[in-house]
Amino acid sequence: MVNASKNRSALINRTGSITTLIAGIWLIGCAHDIAVQSIPKFSNTYTNKIKTKTLLIVSESLSQYVYKGTGSTPEYSGVQLDTWVFPVGQPTSDLLRKGVPLIFEEVEVAAETPPGNDLKGTTYGLILRPSIESFDYGFGHDNRWVNIKYKIEVLDLNGRVVFRKTVTGRGESDVESFDFAGKSTLAKAADSAVQNGVNLLLDSLYESKEVREYRE
Repeated sequence: MVNASKNRSALINRTGSITTLIAGIWLIGCAHDIAVQSIPKFSNTYTNKIKTKTLLIVSESLSQYVYKGTGSTPEYSGVQLDTWVFPVGQPTSDLLRKGVPLIFEEVEVAAETPPGNDLKGTTYGLILRPSIESFDYGFGHDNRWVNIKYKIEVLDLNGRVVFRKTVTGRGESDVESFDFAGKSTLAKAADSAVQNGVNLLLDSLYESKEVREYRE
């Protein structure tokens, strides 16, 4: 009888430990990495390229931008929800490298603004400095969404800001069957948000009177 009581106590202790472990994992949440792609779907309306020699700055903070968090999804009863990791900096940089030359006739790329607007003796008319200002995502009833806030500054030879624009790229994707934790759905939403945001930046550059009519 004593052994039976001991065995029962040990089983209860083991069960309690397992339950605590499971509860701890549930409370902490899981981390999910999202593979974000650069999908080059640009506007076909960029017919007359801007002739100003342009330097595109793809900074390290832009190209290596990674969002890691729980987005706008609230916590329920103190339970920490899953963490999602979105490396959106690299696909954004890739699209900018491909898209900006569709607007400007002569484009070079650098990782940082050269001192005195001089890169190996080359002078540029305009310098483009894009950046990611914020990132957010969330869960709808039957979809997932991603918002990326982008900013671009255009500087002249003297470092004066010629043009500045902030846009928000939004992507949405309907929930799919057999999509574990909504990973595929969020990835598609992120792809769309990056593409939409970059297209909005490119459109704003192309349509800007200050940029188009700039004279060195």
